[in-house]
Amino acid sequence: MIGPGFGGGRGNGIWAPLEVWIGGIWVAAVGSEMASRDIDTAFGAALAKHEAGDMEGAAAGYRQVLAKAPRHVDALNLLGVVALQTGRPDQALAPLKKVVSLDPGFATARVNLGHALTATGDRTGALVQYRAAQRAQPNDPDVRHALGTALIDAGDHAGAREHLLAALSQDPAHVGSLVNLATLAERQGDASQALHYAQRAVAVAPDDVTALATLSGQYLVAGDVKRALTCADRALQQAPDNRQGLGAKALALSAMSRTGEALSIQARLVEAFPEDPVEWTQLGQIKLTGRDFGGAVTAFEAALTLAPGDMTAALGRAEALVAEAPERVVPELEALSNRVGEVVHLLRVAEIWQRSGQAERAEATLRRVVAADPMNVAPKIALAHFLVKEARPKDALTVLTDCDITVAVLLARAEAWFAARDREAAAECLAQAEALATETSLDQFHIAKQWQRLGRLERALAVMERMVAKDPLNAHTRNLFALCLLEGGLPERALAEARTAVAFAAGDPDALVTVGVALQALGRNGEAETTFQDALRLNPHNSLIYINLGNCLLGMHRVQEAVEAYREAIRLTDGSAEVYNNLATTLVDVGAMEESVEAYREALKRRPDWPEGHSNLIFTMGYLPQFNAEDQQAERRRWWERHGAPRFRPVTHTNDRNPERRLRVGYVSGDFRHHAAGYVLAPILFEHDPAVIETVCYSTSSLEDDMTERFRAKAAEWRMVLGVPDDVLADRIREDRIDILVDVSGHTSGNRLLTFARKPAPVQVHAWGQLGGTGLKTMDYMLADPVLIPAEDRARFAETVIDLPCWIAFMPPDPSMAQPVAPTPALAGGGITFGSFNRLAKVTPEVVSLWAEVLMAVPDANLLMKAPQLGDQSNQDRMAKAFGQYGISKDRLRFLGNTARRDHLAAYGKIDVQLDPFPQAGGVTSLEGLWMGVPAVTLPLSTPASRATAAIQASIGLEHFNARDRADYVRIATRLAADIPALAQLRAGLRARFESHPVGNPAAYARAVEATYRQLWRTWCASA
Repeated sequence: MIGPGFGGGRGNGIWAPLEVWIGGIWVAAVGSEMASRDIDTAFGAALAKHEAGDMEGAAAGYRQVLAKAPRHVDALNLLGVVALQTGRPDQALAPLKKVVSLDPGFATARVNLGHALTATGDRTGALVQYRAAQRAQPNDPDVRHALGTALIDAGDHAGAREHLLAALSQDPAHVGSLVNLATLAERQGDASQALHYAQRAVAVAPDDVTALATLSGQYLVAGDVKRALTCADRALQQAPDNRQGLGAKALALSAMSRTGEALSIQARLVEAFPEDPVEWTQLGQIKLTGRDFGGAVTAFEAALTLAPGDMTAALGRAEALVAEAPERVVPELEALSNRVGEVVHLLRVAEIWQRSGQAERAEATLRRVVAADPMNVAPKIALAHFLVKEARPKDALTVLTDCDITVAVLLARAEAWFAARDREAAAECLAQAEALATETSLDQFHIAKQWQRLGRLERALAVMERMVAKDPLNAHTRNLFALCLLEGGLPERALAEARTAVAFAAGDPDALVTVGVALQALGRNGEAETTFQDALRLNPHNSLIYINLGNCLLGMHRVQEAVEAYREAIRLTDGSAEVYNNLATTLVDVGAMEESVEAYREALKRRPDWPEGHSNLIFTMGYLPQFNAEDQQAERRRWWERHGAPRFRPVTHTNDRNPERRLRVGYVSGDFRHHAAGYVLAPILFEHDPAVIETVCYSTSSLEDDMTERFRAKAAEWRMVLGVPDDVLADRIREDRIDILVDVSGHTSGNRLLTFARKPAPVQVHAWGQLGGTGLKTMDYMLADPVLIPAEDRARFAETVIDLPCWIAFMPPDPSMAQPVAPTPALAGGGITFGSFNRLAKVTPEVVSLWAEVLMAVPDANLLMKAPQLGDQSNQDRMAKAFGQYGISKDRLRFLGNTARRDHLAAYGKIDVQLDPFPQAGGVTSLEGLWMGVPAVTLPLSTPASRATAAIQASIGLEHFNARDRADYVRIATRLAADIPALAQLRAGLRARFESHPVGNPAAYARAVEATYRQLWRTWCASA
């Protein structure tokens, strides 16, 4: 939006400062013969009405003067001004043209005529008038400003800049020139300069609505949405119904995901100004941000109907079509590319090409911009960012070679050096950027983020600490610092900073959200929930608060409430990839598996390059029987092709190839604690022979407990790598000289598969985590056993499958938690009790139907289900209803929620036989049950996950409890229920039997693992 002036508006302002006449009537020489007392009186009266805002009365008064003095140039000029101010530029042309014919040197009238010609579509004629005004008054800053403004619209950016800077040299506080210089810098793609000029404009005119609205827009470009909203609110304090202020506020709210509020404001503006394409374009932009792509296309097309050549609307439509109608994008962009001239528009064309998967065309467009304006650094930075994303960092550095040294250039160079794996050069650029950036600038925050990405958390925090010290009462800065601490894995410090931010800005929901997230990271979910509810009272339309509330409720196993929170977030914004992902995760816990898969697919549709979201889809497919082993491996291959392969670069490992030396083995996990995966790792890590294996643990979680300390004590080296980027982690692993790197997560939450994709270790192994492999071509081996993955199935895996005595082992709990094997409950009478202590998501409708068959076949049997999710009454009701449809009454079902591990183990004393789910069988749950004397009936299918319990039982000679099909499952359960003495005898000796095999003997199992590692290492050593 260009420039303020008399009368305001959202287009070019009317330049006619009436204060010229304050203190007396000024009459030009040409009209001096009319300076009689009655003419002076009539003109003064008209002028007074004009200044009072009585436009009709003023116009009538000027006409009265002109009836008596037709050559009165001031009356003619101001009659034209009234027409402009009342939206009738066509009626302004005649009086203003007459003025300049009577007095060619009347610069004010020429400027006003220029405005009228611009408003009626004659920009060429307008430019003639502005140039003539400048010749008449070369030292008038207002005239220079008007000419500079016109030159911006004409596309003469160099000329515009010359005249606007000249206006500033004549009047350093000329707010209109500062605002238009900001606009000019934005059109040239220089966001930093645009923000600089907008800040100067507000500094010289703190209450100027146009300056505040402009600064709001520039803060949005910089990503500082909080300050953008503050500026918009300040503008509206000056003029509550001002279009500029309302428009700025709508955009700021939209950027904050407060789409409902943004649309409400913008709808008012569209209703008030239905013929203004600007309002329709902004409505389209808000709908686009809110992911209402169809609505966005409609709004942009309405704008284009009113203004067919509007590039902002045309580009907005093209961007919306990427999602709404991708087949229309290419012809649309091809047509636009031939019309676009402005840098900012060309940069957006390139961005849309990139989003639509047309990388070559994106690069060609960016290079066209660079060639057209070689002195403009902004397109070079945009091209460099693009090249880095395309894994061409050296080309990016070449583009940036001759640029002037600015903070933005240095940050771009640091990013490119980082991508080129030259961390020292990247650090040198960041140090230079630090020295150049002002203490309170957003640049410092971006510098801190880059230090953090470089793995230099101490430097990142030092930058943020300086920002806070410079402005200690600034709540926004403290909140940014808290977010930096959270990403760095320091939730305690983050909580302290976020609470300080809240103290300084009690009504700020953003700071409250940060407090809540920090509390969550510390496991204090109850306090976090209260905090998020407080934030919602301040801002009930913010989808991000609902997302965080949903995360918190999910952490407390209140899954139905979490689903409702995520659905509300989607309702407010049409849903981001992240909220669809969270909804999908929660739907798993309420058993809506198919709906969950669809939600994950929605997330990936919105963000196809999101590896974590894709991993979640893979994980969830394992719960659904319709996805067989080949389906699941195919999805893993797609993951590798989309996310892993682009990050892989051939690397030569220089590890010592001595095949018999002590090995450095790295374990990457987020579960070095009381967790199912932690219990799986314990038998290996706690029993490793330090003379054979030097253990290095890479922890990806801030959650720690007493078991974490045991892991830490057993490790030769401990690395906290939460928040460390994958490429930095890969470099660190190389520096650590790891021989064998072990992934224990697979596609589960918190995995670092993108690190493994970079092949930082000579030998890479997937083991013990999510079953089914990773699909990574850089993952050399997967540890399993012949039952988990039969020989005939192994060809479909990316990894080479290596057998252990069993795919998993069990570490008995500490004596303080251990429980003795209880007598078989059925001996006390009352029938047999079947049980399942598996995660509720594994109990799919197919599982319920089979378990119901078992209960119908054994009429006096009961079923005890225990899972964290069953602490929620809604889940108990859901399970009772699911069994009820098969005629199983609620009194035959018992439900238990989460308990301490000691009580959890004791609960096995309440059941006689485990019923194993499918196609996700039990793992640690089955191990615990067997150790507590409880065998399992299981149904192995085609996938490794379905065969987990079968493999465990086969390793201890209980394969006769592994069913061939559903009917066999019921027969085995019925046979066990019919012979309670035999079941009691099995129970009494099961723990000893279990511990006599490697699966129940941690030391024996660890020796087997070490022998396997030695075999794999010898193979690598011999491969040179």
